[in-house]
Amino acid sequence: MAENTVEGTASPTRRNVLRIEDLAIDYRQGFGRTFRAVQGITLDIAPGETVGLVGESGSGKSTIGNAVLGLQPPAEGSVQVLGEDVALRGRRSHEPGPVQVVLQNPYRAFNPFKSIAWSLLEPLTAAGGGAKPGRDGLVSAALAGVGLDPSYARRYPRELSGGQLQRVAIARSLISDPALIVCDEPVSSLDASVCGQVLNLLTAKQRERELAYLFISHDMNVVRLMCDRVYVLYRGRIVEQGSTEKVFADPQHEYTRKLIAAIPDRAESLRQRAANAV
Repeated sequence: MAENTVEGTASPTRRNVLRIEDLAIDYRQGFGRTFRAVQGITLDIAPGETVGLVGESGSGKSTIGNAVLGLQPPAEGSVQVLGEDVALRGRRSHEPGPVQVVLQNPYRAFNPFKSIAWSLLEPLTAAGGGAKPGRDGLVSAALAGVGLDPSYARRYPRELSGGQLQRVAIARSLISDPALIVCDEPVSSLDASVCGQVLNLLTAKQRERELAYLFISHDMNVVRLMCDRVYVLYRGRIVEQGSTEKVFADPQHEYTRKLIAAIPDRAESLRQRAANAV
């Protein structure tokens, strides 16, 4: 585990799934101007590890997530997944990528006019796979793997609860056998009664497949429960990073202390829900 430090440092000796080095991202504004959203971001994630990105709205968390997904080009620096530059890999579409995503609002993550089966297969068909024999079995197995009956394949997003649909989102992220999943506020829009179940499911799938998670959240209790290491973002820069245990026990930066102090302590409740989840 890394020690707390103001700079975002990575461990070059480890075998990494994700490696971000000195990343800067600009957004275009009017009249040819640009705004630098993040600057000097360096981090890594090993197989089976969950790394958290925390900070208030506008701190740059989702911007970094979009760069990892290949949706936002770097102005400086690089993003590599399994040793390959994400920007270069994005030019190929003949195979599913090694990075998938679980978004905050499951209802906005699915086409409301398409069946669950269609949505589950979308990562494969978008990569040029098309309809192939055995795909029905793949859908059934994917649903069963997240605790849903295969009959859900014929349903539409509006027919599922938020918790059920987020399970489908997790199944969709897994169907192409990724190495890394970007979890962008994956439980923040869910009822508290199902939050622990979804977190428990993410943990179980990580253990099964040795998945790496980039876990983006503003909820410090969820981060404390889920993450091995955490990076704290403030105004587009990493102001603190280290093992989750040490950052919470001995925060060095004033902004980190404010984040921890501002969140009600519900970690034990989350642990109990996760332990009781089916």
